Amino acid sequence: LHLATKGTGSLVVDSNTTFGAHTAGFTLKTITWAASLTIDWNEGNKQLITMTGDVTSLTFTPPANPCSLTLIVKQDGTGSRTMAWSGIKWPSGVVIDLSTAASSIDVFTFLYDGTDYLGVGALAFS
Repeated sequence: LHLATKGTGSLVVDSNTTFGAHTAGFTLKTITWAASLTIDWNEGNKQLITMTGDVTSLTFTPPANPCSLTLIVKQDGTGSRTMAWSGIKWPSGVVIDLSTAASSIDVFTFLYDGTDYLGVGALAFS
């Protein structure tokens, strides 16, 4: 394992690093629903929201660096909640709608390249 710090104080792990039988964990940040929702990716690159109403306005606060981001969206027991996506580039330009079944779970992954969010979704986990 080779660890070094850059002048910025960032920790750099070389490309040959392995964790063996161990894993690298993360903290899943829970977001509180709001009709006008801002997701601050500086607070964590894995976030979860339970939809208790429609999100009519969505804003992403960009992370400090290009990275991979994950948003888990759960429908509440009522379901049929919607999200007005904005500022995301989807495959073929087709916006992905949330699954609407009560208690369904969708997982969205975004590649943030420093400018754009490139999004894909895995839908209807139950």
